[in-house]
Amino acid sequence: MVGLGGGTAYTAILTITNTPYKIIPSTALFLNMVVSIISFLNYRAYFPSERKSLILLVYLFGGGGTILGANLNIKEKTFFIILGIALILSAIISFLNDFGSKKINFKIKKKSLPLISFPIGILAGITGIGGGIYLSPLLIFSDFPTKGIASITSLFVFLNSFLGFSTKFFKGEFNFHFAIPILIFVIAGALLGSRLGSIKFKPQVIKFFLNLIILNIGGYSLWKGIS
Repeated sequence: MVGLGGGTAYTAILTITNTPYKIIPSTALFLNMVVSIISFLNYRAYFPSERKSLILLVYLFGGGGTILGANLNIKEKTFFIILGIALILSAIISFLNDFGSKKINFKIKKKSLPLISFPIGILAGITGIGGGIYLSPLLIFSDFPTKGIASITSLFVFLNSFLGFSTKFFKGEFNFHFAIPILIFVIAGALLGSRLGSIKFKPQVIKFFLNLIILNIGGYSLWKGIS
């Protein structure tokens, strides 16, 4: 509904169901790929083509960061610490997007977006989060239109997820039989959600409750890493 791949939610659910930590990022990235391309197809008419050179640089820098992050060998406790912080930050940022961004007098220059997208890509590669949750507020503060942001972030998530997943796949960190049953339900949700989000509904209420869950699971992941 909001033009994101859902990586924070997938990663959070996989974490609390004791999925082996090695396959959490690859599974989340795989699901991200499918959902984000469905979202982009519904939002593609709103893509700000007049800024395509700038957006291409954002994708290139973000993709480079994703490849780097996906190739890092992270220990289990370190992974859960990074994941916990990432989930907590994503929830807080999302809350600010929906309820606080209009009151924040802060602007980001559009030409700085490619450099900022590089560390977002690194985080995406490490955790399996596509990075859209971090890019979208930056685009808001850069004065991009709302549905244009959904089109930019959905394609950003797809490209980052594809690069991160490919790296994890060739490292042997993907379980096909585990991911496919989940994918069936995720596709159904993506088709319904992206259609409704692009045409009819405002998803703030759903995002509010989802972010409460992600905030709690982020705390759980962080505790799991430091305990």
